[in-house]
Amino acid sequence: MAAARVILVSDTHLSPAAPEAAENWDAVLRYIRTAAPDVVIHLGDLTLDGAHDPGDLWYGRRQLDRLPVPWHAVPGNHDVGDNPRPGAPEAAAVDATRQQRWNEIIGADHWSLALGGWLLLAINCAARRLRARG
Repeated sequence: MAAARVILVSDTHLSPAAPEAAENWDAVLRYIRTAAPDVVIHLGDLTLDGAHDPGDLWYGRRQLDRLPVPWHAVPGNHDVGDNPRPGAPEAAAVDATRQQRWNEIIGADHWSLALGGWLLLAINCAARRLRARG
């Protein structure tokens, strides 16, 4: 099995409205340039409020595209909404529109990646529940 270098990142909460998140992202970029991984995987909450603001998703996509290596991502509750649950505000739940927006701007919410003899799988389980209810 060949060696593979993977960097996992999550909860960056990127947004034009969050300059502190941009500073943190710049630090991540510097580290990734030095570490030279084969791939970066973002594990959710790419954006501060992509669930309600498509501009945040576009901003997050532009930031991912600054990575000097290939990247993959799955959405978090800040990106597409939260798991539906009794008593939760309706505006908080993931829905088909938000899910589609993620897929169009960022990319697929589920994927597989063969790397160094490993098979990495990513699944957006909130979307699976949404499809099952649909």
